[in-house]
Amino acid sequence: MAETGKRSPRRVVARAKRAVGAHAKQLRLRESSEQFQLAQDALGIVTWIWNIGADRVQWYGDMSHMLGLAPGEFRGRFPDYLARVHPDDAEAAKTVFVECLKGFRSDYRTAERVIWPDGSHHWLETYGKAEYGADGRAQRMAGVIKDITERKRLELQASETGRKFSTLFETSPVGLIVTRPRQRRVVEANEAALRLIGLKREQVIGAHVEKLARALDRDAVERMRARALAGERVSGIMQFERLDGKVLEIILSGAVVDLDGEPHFILSLLDITEQRRMERERTEADARYRILFDAAMDGMVVTRQGVVVDANPAASAMTGYSPDELIGLHVSRFYSAEELAARPLRTSLEVRWSVLERVLARKGGGDLPIEVLAGPLPDGKVLAIMRDVTERKRNETLLMNVARGVSAELGEAFFRSLVEHLARELGADFAFIGEVVPPANDRVRTLACVMDGAIGENFEYRLEGSPCINAITKRGTVIYPQGVAELFPRDGGLKKRGIQAYVGTSLHAADGSALGVLVVMHRKPVERGAFWASMIEIFGARAAAEIERSRAEALVRQTNASLEHIVRERTSQLEDANRELESYNYSISHDLRQPLNAIAGFSELLRDASVGATDAAADEYLREIENNSVRMEQMIDALLRLSQAGRGALSESQVDAKALVEAVLRDLSTSAPLAAEVVVGELPPAKGDPTLLRQVWANLLGNAIKYSGGGTAPRIEISGSRREGMVEYVVRDNGVGFDMRHAGRLFEAFQRLPTAGGFEGRGIGLAIVQRIVRRHGGTISAESTPGKGATFRFTLLG
Repeated sequence: MAETGKRSPRRVVARAKRAVGAHAKQLRLRESSEQFQLAQDALGIVTWIWNIGADRVQWYGDMSHMLGLAPGEFRGRFPDYLARVHPDDAEAAKTVFVECLKGFRSDYRTAERVIWPDGSHHWLETYGKAEYGADGRAQRMAGVIKDITERKRLELQASETGRKFSTLFETSPVGLIVTRPRQRRVVEANEAALRLIGLKREQVIGAHVEKLARALDRDAVERMRARALAGERVSGIMQFERLDGKVLEIILSGAVVDLDGEPHFILSLLDITEQRRMERERTEADARYRILFDAAMDGMVVTRQGVVVDANPAASAMTGYSPDELIGLHVSRFYSAEELAARPLRTSLEVRWSVLERVLARKGGGDLPIEVLAGPLPDGKVLAIMRDVTERKRNETLLMNVARGVSAELGEAFFRSLVEHLARELGADFAFIGEVVPPANDRVRTLACVMDGAIGENFEYRLEGSPCINAITKRGTVIYPQGVAELFPRDGGLKKRGIQAYVGTSLHAADGSALGVLVVMHRKPVERGAFWASMIEIFGARAAAEIERSRAEALVRQTNASLEHIVRERTSQLEDANRELESYNYSISHDLRQPLNAIAGFSELLRDASVGATDAAADEYLREIENNSVRMEQMIDALLRLSQAGRGALSESQVDAKALVEAVLRDLSTSAPLAAEVVVGELPPAKGDPTLLRQVWANLLGNAIKYSGGGTAPRIEISGSRREGMVEYVVRDNGVGFDMRHAGRLFEAFQRLPTAGGFEGRGIGLAIVQRIVRRHGGTISAESTPGKGATFRFTLLG
C-alpha cells in the first residue's frame, strides 16, 4: 500500500513535460494571436468566421470603429451590420451574400457605403468565402472587412480630375494634339484640332503628324521639336499648308509630359490666320490713312481733351505753326478771344459730328475763314477737319453783290443791272443778255450789253457760226477758256473785239422753247471758267423768267389795247341799244297806250249810246272788250317794270334785311290783314340796292301770302344765314306748291304754272325777282311738292 501511494518518477517527469508543452503552446498561440491582431490593425481589416449550423460568428477585431460606434458597441450580428449599409447599396450587398450562401458562387467581394451615426458616409470593402457540405449548402463562411473610404476618395478625386481634364481637352478652343515623341504618331486630338486640320478623327488618330499638314518652314519646326524634347516649353508662329491647300498661321506650342508612365508630346495649335490678316490690313490701312492724312489738302488735327496729338502739313500751313509747334498745343490758341466769345469751344463730351464755320487766327498774323468738320474717333480722340473757305466766301460775296444789284429791278433795268454786275464782279470785259428773234429764231438781239465796264448799244447777230448756237443747241452752258475767236472764225465780232474766252448759257422758257443766251467774254484766257459758268447759270433762270415776264407784259399791254378798243365799240353799241330800248319803252308806254285808250273810250261811248237798246250778248261783248283792254294795260305796266329792273345803276349799301322785310309786311297788311301767319327769323344784313331789294321781298312775300291763303292754317317762315361770304335768305310757305317738272318756267316772264289757276297775277313777278338778284351777283332757286307748299332761296353778297 505504501508503494501504491508513491508516484512513479517517470510519470511525474512525463506530466511535467506535458505541462511545460501546454504552457509553451499557449504562449505560441497568444503570440500568434497578437501578431494576427497587429497584422489586422496594420492592414486596417477585421476578420470574421461564421459557423452557420450553430449560427455563431467569431469576430477577430472590433468592427465598431468602422461603423462610427464606440469601442465594443457593435455586437457582431450581420443584420446589425446590414442595417447600417446605405439604402442604395444594401440590396446589392445582400444579394451577393445570399448567392454565396446558396452556392451560386464560392466567394464574393463587395464595396458598399455605411452610414455613421453622424450622417457621414464611409466605404467598406467585404470579402467572403464559404465552405459547403455534401448537400451543397454552406456550413461555414469566413471573411474580411476593410475600410476603403480614403482609397475611394482618392479614386473619386482622380476620376473627377480625369473627367475635368477630358472635358477641358475636348472643349478647349485651342487645338490640342498628343503624340508619341519617337513615332510622331497622333494618339489623341480634340475637336478644335480636327477643325483646324480639316480632317475627321479616324483620319488623324494614328497618323504621322507630318502627313496632316505641311510646314512651310520645316527647319524651324524641327528646331522647336528638338528644344521641346530637351525639356523646354517652346512656342512660336508657324505657317502650315493643309491637305486642301489652305494656308494657316498658327501659334504652335509644345512640351513633353508623362502620361501613364510614358513620355508624350503635347502640341497646342492656336489659329491666328484671321487675326494676322486683320493686323496686316490694319497696318496697311494705317499706312494708307497716314498717306491720305499727310497728303490731304484740308487741314486735319487730332486732339485729346483739346490738346493736339497729331496734325498734317495742311494744318501747319493753315495755322502758321510748324508741325512740332502744333503737337501739344491747345486748340484755343487757333482762335481770337472774339471768336471764342462768339462761338465757344465744345468739351470732348459735347463733340458730335457737325460742321461749323470759324475764323482762324494765324500765328503769323491775319485771319483765315474756315469750315470745321469735327467728331469723335473710336479711341476717344477728336478729329477736326479744317477747310479754307476764303474762295467760297469771296464767291458768296460776289454772288450776293450781283443778287442785291438785280433784286429790285424789272424789265430793261434788270437786264442792264445784271450784265453790269456780272461783268464787274467776274472781271469780264464783255457781258450781254440776248433773246432769239422770232419767228425764225436764227438771230439774237441783245436786251442789254456791257463793253469795257460801260453800257453799250444793243446789237443783233446771226446764231449760225457763233459759239452761242452751241449753248442753245446743247440746252446748257458752254465754256471756251481760250482761243474762241479761232474756233469760230465766222463770228467776226469775236476777232474784231479781240475776245479770247467765252462762257455762255442758254435761256429757255417754261415750255422748253429757246428764249436766248446770257454771255460773259474776256480778252484774255480765263482759268476760272467753271466758276464763271456757275455764276451765269445761277442768274440764267432769273433772266429767262424776266424775258418771259417782259414778253407776257408786252402781250398784256397789246391785249389791253385791243380790249379797250373792243370795249369802246361794245360800249357804243350798248349805248345805242339802250337808246333804242328807251325809245321802245316810250313806244310801249305812249304809243301802245293810245290805241288801248281809244278802244276803252269807244267801248264806253258805245255802252252809253246804246243804253237799254242792246241785248245781253252785246253787253257781254262790251265787258270782254273792256276787261281785255285793262289786262293789256296791266301787261304793258308789268313789261315796263321788268325792263326797269334790269337797267339803271345800282345804289349799293349795307341793307338791314329784317327791317326791310318788316316794312314790306306792313305795306301788304295796309288794305287788309294778312291771310297767313308770318314767322320772321334771323335775317343777316347784306349788300345791295335797298329799292330793288324791297321789290324782291315784296314779290316773294306777296306770292307766298297769295298761294297759301286758301289753306286751313296758312303759315310763312322767313329766315337767313351766312355761308362762305354770302347771305342766303329763305321764304317757305305751306300753300298749293307746284310740280318740279315745271320749275324751269318758274322765272320766265308771263309764264304761269298749272297750280296758279284761280290766283290773280301776270306771271312777271318772279322774273323781276330773278333779274334783280342776278344784278346783285346772287342766285335764286325754288323747290316744292304739290299741295305741300314751296320754298324759295336767294343769295346776296354779305
